Amino acid sequence: MKRMGDRKKDGRIWKKSKTIESNWPPIKPKSDLRITSIKDQDLFTMIWTKQIKRMMLPWQTNGYERFTNYWNQTTGNKTTLMKRMGDRKKDGRIWKKSKTIESNWPPIKPKSDLRITSIKDQDLFTVQNFLTAAESKAFIKAAESIGFVHQGSLGPTKGEAYRDNDRIAVNDPVLADTLWESGLSKLLSHITIRGKVPVGLNPNIRLYRYNIGQRFGRHIDESVDLGEGKHTHYTLLIYLNGNVELKPKADGNGSHDSFEPLVGGETVFYGPRNSLVAEVSPTQGMALFHIHGAKCMLHESRNVTKGVKYILRSDVAFA
Repeated sequence: MKRMGDRKKDGRIWKKSKTIESNWPPIKPKSDLRITSIKDQDLFTMIWTKQIKRMMLPWQTNGYERFTNYWNQTTGNKTTLMKRMGDRKKDGRIWKKSKTIESNWPPIKPKSDLRITSIKDQDLFTVQNFLTAAESKAFIKAAESIGFVHQGSLGPTKGEAYRDNDRIAVNDPVLADTLWESGLSKLLSHITIRGKVPVGLNPNIRLYRYNIGQRFGRHIDESVDLGEGKHTHYTLLIYLNGNVELKPKADGNGSHDSFEPLVGGETVFYGPRNSLVAEVSPTQGMALFHIHGAKCMLHESRNVTKGVKYILRSDVAFA
């Protein structure tokens, strides 16, 4: 530390005072940290420890690669080729590849009998039975094993839509390709936007959980630039439960013999002057597509009044 009275007359050179030992408390390394994503990998929160600091520094060489690996491991991405900390060469920039870690998401069978049900021309439509009941339940089980993180917002008074739900976000190109090739590639091939055609899904896969009383207020979805000339133009929502599907509910003995239906949680779309365009009730395995970006309709997810609502979310990319 330097004292105000130690500077020279020119005001720019300072003498050093005595070294003051730190009185800060010790920090233990932690192995169970989780990232809370706010805007994909661009904005997030995380507890900073010596373990994170070692991965991030020096940023100029391999810090970014180390952090990317930590991000993938923490958020549950198991599809990329992970690199080990001890495998770098002396220059600190070249890494050996470790074994490929397989995705823990459930398998999805290709479906050849998918049909589009139009609600508002090509701007809003659904596809029944995109996922089977078994596939839907398997995704719920996998998501719960990863663990959801609560998502909120500042609210309309601060210029943000009201939001109260739980979320998982993973960057998983393999899962995105699996969903796309299970029937969407052929089903959506007739759609064109300004000469562009659908080419796949956004690898940023999100899973949402809405408990009783949770909802997502009126908002619009923006288009995303994925690079390499790809931009998203449709939101994809896949309902993992709902309608006649019943959610297992544990009884006092810990078994799941009783069931609780999902009530509420409708996705509602609005037109000019807040006119009602459509009210879509959650139906297990159903996929809902709506155009987003400049033409996105104002929409909301209503309160869940009974049960728990699960959704898988991605976006359709065009090029």
